[in-house]
Amino acid sequence: MRRARLPKQAPGSGSAAGDWSPVDRGWYLVLDLWRGAGKLPEEVAALHAQHPGAIAIVDERGLCVYRNVYRPGDLGVLLDLWPLVRGWPGVALSLSGWPAEPADIDAFLERYVDHVISEGRPDGQCVEGVDFPRHLGCRDRCVVLRWTGEAEGAVGPYWFDFTRDVGRGEWMLDRHRLRHYLQPIRERGGCPALNMAAIDAALRILPDRILVASGGIWRLVTYNSVERLEPRDAERYHADLAKRFRPHADWRQDTTKLRIGPED
Repeated sequence: MRRARLPKQAPGSGSAAGDWSPVDRGWYLVLDLWRGAGKLPEEVAALHAQHPGAIAIVDERGLCVYRNVYRPGDLGVLLDLWPLVRGWPGVALSLSGWPAEPADIDAFLERYVDHVISEGRPDGQCVEGVDFPRHLGCRDRCVVLRWTGEAEGAVGPYWFDFTRDVGRGEWMLDRHRLRHYLQPIRERGGCPALNMAAIDAALRILPDRILVASGGIWRLVTYNSVERLEPRDAERYHADLAKRFRPHADWRQDTTKLRIGPED
């Protein structure tokens, strides 16, 4: 069984078979526990049965399979069951119809429950904002766009923390370093709230260079003996970002339409 990842194109797209793909059903996780792999502990069986969608079926070999289907809002229920079955020899998983490994679920399950379900946020709001995203990435690994007026205290580094002085009042955005910082969250590609395509689209909209000029939007400040760039005026800074993002819609992609598939 191979690790699930985002494919370039969903299988079946553009085919004569009605353009069907697993994406048509939206995001869902199927957990199968094969009874033939050993005696199912009572605690596991009880937790499994608590889910309204729990069923027990018998396959063609006469083996009993306990199955649950989880939607994004159900993952809080799975969080209690998952530690008990993760290493079970008869566990089988699929994300939106494609085989998945336990590591795929580990990568996002707890963070999703903490950052989306427990806060009552919509399922597909990893890249959220009105005029432009407030931040890009997960709560524990993100780049912040909205300026709070303070250099420290944000949930992550600001995007302009990844700029460097190139002389004559110009600072250049180091996109390679910025993307490298966000790279670890790509391992959470199965998460129903994460859409790397939307994040990458937002990163492309950020300016390549920033001019520091008297009376301009930007200024240079020194923190801990290190010179850094920051907005001089939050209102003007946010208006500038909104103007840059306004012509673009791809950063607002519907993250519930996440495509999951096997490696090419």
